[in-house]
Amino acid sequence: AAKRLRLDGPPGYLVMHQSRLGADGVMLLTRVDMAGKKVWEVNTGIAKLDQVLPGGRYLGLIGETPRSMVAVDLRDGRMSEAPVY
Repeated sequence: AAKRLRLDGPPGYLVMHQSRLGADGVMLLTRVDMAGKKVWEVNTGIAKLDQVLPGGRYLGLIGETPRSMVAVDLRDGRMSEAPVY
């Protein structure tokens, strides 16, 4: 099921959802404006999410499958990732 988070600067929402149903799906993050128009979308590559680490400008995600950590800039969707051992 998709989950949403209210964002400021500019106002909108962040929607966390799966690319497809089943084991082949991965977590996508989509930022939409207040009218519901997509601003950006990023494929995290995470199939099974372990933790969500909310921050001011960034959202951190720790994946269980694959074991990784992703930081997404909530303004423009730029993503950086690092393996977790």
